[in-house]
Amino acid sequence: MTATPAWVAAQDPARWLTARERARCDAAPSARRQAERRAGRLAVKRLLLDAFGVAPLAYEVGTDGLAPLLCGWPEVTAISISLSHSAGLGAASWADAGESVGVDAQHIRPAHPGLAARALTAREREQAGRLPSDAGTLLLWALKEAAIKARRRAWGRALREVVVTLDAPGEEAGTAWIEVAGEAEMRAWYGRQGDWWVARAVASHRHGF
Repeated sequence: MTATPAWVAAQDPARWLTARERARCDAAPSARRQAERRAGRLAVKRLLLDAFGVAPLAYEVGTDGLAPLLCGWPEVTAISISLSHSAGLGAASWADAGESVGVDAQHIRPAHPGLAARALTAREREQAGRLPSDAGTLLLWALKEAAIKARRRAWGRALREVVVTLDAPGEEAGTAWIEVAGEAEMRAWYGRQGDWWVARAVASHRHGF
């Protein structure tokens, strides 16, 4: 689920976020960061309203420092949740109990010089080169970030240790396998939505995560 900048701008935050959530968003250090926090949380609220019919003000979206927490969630089902935001776009995803999900959104823009060499393996750079300009580099970056979020553990190592294999390099929507520092592989999905990549990775706790 994504919340586009236009959709977010058209919403009344009080309809979706509690007073405490709105205060947390407003506490961000800049107007841009405040808008990004709202976009991510609105994406979560819209996703879970559509999926479970739970009223947006019945719970709050918090964090444990590594992943979002649903505070006061009515436990219609046990789920894992992840959110992301980039240049005004909010993205959110959920997975069943026994799995953990990671989602990442990246605005497609000129990449920082040296990003590909620092973050991608030689094979990944070849895959990224199937897409124009820096779009491929940012797609691989989004997939790596999604996988790290899905692990639900602190990460302090090189991004090259998160190895992505695209099933169909050059496509703007598809699937991938991701291996994190030699651990069990996880499945991932990605797609282009306007000027953004949105990537989703799911780790199963039954398979080593």
